Amino acid sequence: MKIKPSHEGKLDVAIWVCLYGGLLSLVGALAISGVEAEIAWWLGGAGSLVTAVGVVLIYIRSKT
Repeated sequence: MKIKPSHEGKLDVAIWVCLYGGLLSLVGALAISGVEAEIAWWLGGAGSLVTAVGVVLIYIRSKT
């Protein structure tokens, strides 16, 4: 799969947003896990999913 040079910058931004946003959600889930366990599970799951998307985007970026 070939990525156009005009889209490389957008892909890089999406990678960093997914990685940092997902990891921040995971840290937030750990912080509230003692108070609100159910919300922490949802937040942690969403953060894990977003982080995984960032890792997949890194893989896609490396193949170009």
